Amino acid sequence: MPLTGLSLPKLYLEVLRGAINGPQRDAGPGLALNGPVLHEILESSNLLAAATTSYYDESKDVKTYPGLDLLTGERQPQLGRGPGGVMIGHDFVGGFAAALSDLAVLATRPVVITWK
Repeated sequence: MPLTGLSLPKLYLEVLRGAINGPQRDAGPGLALNGPVLHEILESSNLLAAATTSYYDESKDVKTYPGLDLLTGERQPQLGRGPGGVMIGHDFVGGFAAALSDLAVLATRPVVITWK
């Protein structure tokens, strides 16, 4: 891997990913790390949730997630410039989403939040 254009933290993460993916690629057990660096992605048939963390500015992979972010209403949201998250529905039947204090909820009825 050429060192041009890669910072040392980014290179470290790429080498670490290669070491983790090696046994999976060679023998088949485990999950391959194929997504962008520092993105945690969970996808089902009707929902994609992704979150990013920050590490070093030079190590960020920016990715555009196609669709509408249910939490912000943003179309084609991008992650990877720091901590963040998106929740994108694919054929989502429910009509309501709410986010408060790092908790996100999808529902088929309106969500009411009360504090006591």
